[in-house]
Amino acid sequence: MQNNTKRILVVDDDLEILELLKAILLREGYMVVCAPNSTDMRHALQKWKIDLVLLDVMLGYESGIDVCQELRENNNVPLLLISAIGSDKYRIKGFNAGADDYITKPFNIKLLTARVAAVLRRSKRSASIEYRTKDINFEFLGWQLNSNRQELTNPQNVQIFLSNGEYKLLTALLLNAPAPLTREELAEHLSNESEPITNGVSLSANQSRAIDVQIGRLRQKIEADAKLPKHIKTVRGQGYFFATQVTRVN
Repeated sequence: MQNNTKRILVVDDDLEILELLKAILLREGYMVVCAPNSTDMRHALQKWKIDLVLLDVMLGYESGIDVCQELRENNNVPLLLISAIGSDKYRIKGFNAGADDYITKPFNIKLLTARVAAVLRRSKRSASIEYRTKDINFEFLGWQLNSNRQELTNPQNVQIFLSNGEYKLLTALLLNAPAPLTREELAEHLSNESEPITNGVSLSANQSRAIDVQIGRLRQKIEADAKLPKHIKTVRGQGYFFATQVTRVN
């Protein structure tokens, strides 16, 4: 297999699940690092180049969602949440915290490995797209997005951290401004797959909600009032568009 260049960090306080996930991923050809808690997770992230984190939602007395949110403050490593709770409420919390995907226990092994491969593939294609657009920078009302460094600064020259998903959404909106983008088109920008993930079919309710959640997170970072946005406007029943004048700086 060609997966042995990818190192996956598995974070779970259930040692049996930890060993099971390790065995599954090793069999798929990945390198695997295990951590039973968030402290060991942070040490592993400092020691190794990690390509993907599999993070359990319930880590003893810790919340995996809180750990994910904290991690997203300074790290955009691809992250897949695993949980015994499959309700939409917790899925939304996971995506809102910055997770790239969410899978429930008990999981189908083939589905798990397929989701892992998909997240890694999206990450790789995202890096390729970012390279191709690295010389395009954007300005809008004193804000600046440097595509080369993937950095966003506000009018006070303070850097605003963006997750991978937030960066890709903002780039898509800025590139297409002021044209509106449907949720399906935004999903394609987020996936960066060689083949469309929607195949002309509308997104499911959960998929649409995931787009809305990420747009909400992005609004909280760039809008003075996220409930009354001036930059990212909603097109009812369709999607979103960037309403502020955008200047491209090469």
